[in-house]
Amino acid sequence: MKTRYILFRRDNGVYYTEDTTTGNQSCLRTRDEAEAKSLLNATNEAQRQPVLNLHLARAYLTTALAPPAGIALAMLTSGAISSGLLARNVENSQCNRQCSNCGHRWHEDKKPRH
Repeated sequence: MKTRYILFRRDNGVYYTEDTTTGNQSCLRTRDEAEAKSLLNATNEAQRQPVLNLHLARAYLTTALAPPAGIALAMLTSGAISSGLLARNVENSQCNRQCSNCGHRWHEDKKPRH
């Protein structure tokens, strides 16, 4: 079976994929050949087995979020997911909220200017 996406590199050294059925080209935003091949393989696998990718995504999310015992990932609301992600980095979350509330710009060290 012929793969749907092919890999090529432009003169600037950046790798791209091309959809062989439509001719659409997409930048992979990398100059590393190994990383580009990995992204190409993932893209081709996603096209071949979309249902498997859905199961893999659920597995990754389940592991990343680690909901409390007895709560299924499918039962979590978007608010619960976002609060779980924000709880992982409380300091940055508080800083983000402060900045969005007051509108101050960030310093290089990610602290709001007050």
